[in-house]
Amino acid sequence: MNTTTKMWHDVVFNDTRIDHLNNSEGGWVDVEDVALEHIRALQKSETGGQWFLLVAGSFYWNEFNESLYLFPLVS
Repeated sequence: MNTTTKMWHDVVFNDTRIDHLNNSEGGWVDVEDVALEHIRALQKSETGGQWFLLVAGSFYWNEFNESLYLFPLVS
């Protein structure tokens, strides 16, 4: 389990607060979206040798924390 997944798991299943992360942010990208963009890049010769950046919206851990307390049955 990687670090981010462990933090999420601890909050959801062990009722661990992550107050030290309240101002931290991150982003998630769907693995299927990443795979699709790899395929699209391979299909175009003009993309050879180029770098690509896939960007998702940001999330803040404090928003995640708050949602767990607003919807306790989900967690």
